[in-house]
Amino acid sequence: MRLHAAPAFADIAEGRLPRAGYAALLTALHRFHHLLDSACALLWADAPRSPGRIPALEADLRHLGHAPVPPSAGWAPPTGRAAALGCLYVAQGSTLGGRVIARQLDYLLPGADGRRFFAGEAADGTTWRALCAHLETEGRRNLAAMIGGAEAAFTLFEHCLDEALVHG
Repeated sequence: MRLHAAPAFADIAEGRLPRAGYAALLTALHRFHHLLDSACALLWADAPRSPGRIPALEADLRHLGHAPVPPSAGWAPPTGRAAALGCLYVAQGSTLGGRVIARQLDYLLPGADGRRFFAGEAADGTTWRALCAHLETEGRRNLAAMIGGAEAAFTLFEHCLDEALVHG
């Protein structure tokens, strides 16, 4: 399974993910972004990323009556700037699809509250273009490491989603 193939996303698209399932999905995304952002910040402090994503997830969780819980266990990410780029590609690349998901949540949420993470930030396009410029440059030298970072990010997301669905 990869992000777009996760059953929760299909259920949102079909208007059938219940509120509890949506909260579990947000919990998984919170864990994923918390771990990924922390690791990438250590690998590349000034990497282009959207700093408002974690606060938006936390606000969405609170709106649903769930307290955001920072992840208790760490993640052993791949090392190096190229791997961080691959990880950030996965995280930032999801912002465009997130806007589609935000609209698909009309059946579950009457207003903007609860879907701020998926709605994204005004600067997401600028951040994406900056990241793509780095991807182009770094990809000429370290494509394999970038792919490894992206694969590690997908695997982390799958783990976070499985954990959220099992433990709520």
